[in-house]
Amino acid sequence: MVACPYGVRTFFSDYPESYYPEVGASEYEKVKYPAFIKGTVKGCDFCMDRVADGKKPACVAACINEARFFGDLDNPESYVNKLIADQLDISVRTVEVHRARVFDKMEVKSAVELANLLRQR
Repeated sequence: MVACPYGVRTFFSDYPESYYPEVGASEYEKVKYPAFIKGTVKGCDFCMDRVADGKKPACVAACINEARFFGDLDNPESYVNKLIADQLDISVRTVEVHRARVFDKMEVKSAVELANLLRQR
């Protein structure tokens, strides 16, 4: 755990109850917490089991303020790319062109490759 450069691993010395015990467990906590085993280490896997079934990761689905987003940055027509374009007040095509230029300069072919490259630096 000490060697984790991303800070996403968590050691469960005890069963977590809730972030806010006074209001009870959120929908995310109800889904995920029972899977945690005392004395183990857990890291986020973006709920790949849910994503494989066409669902959003649990933290995205349960976020009542809709402050979390999940999608395919490599797909120009994805919801997240449309959000980026809307926030920057540019077209989706412009987002695509800028991304292609970054990929070309960094010599990568996808957002995953870019993320992996940046983690190594």
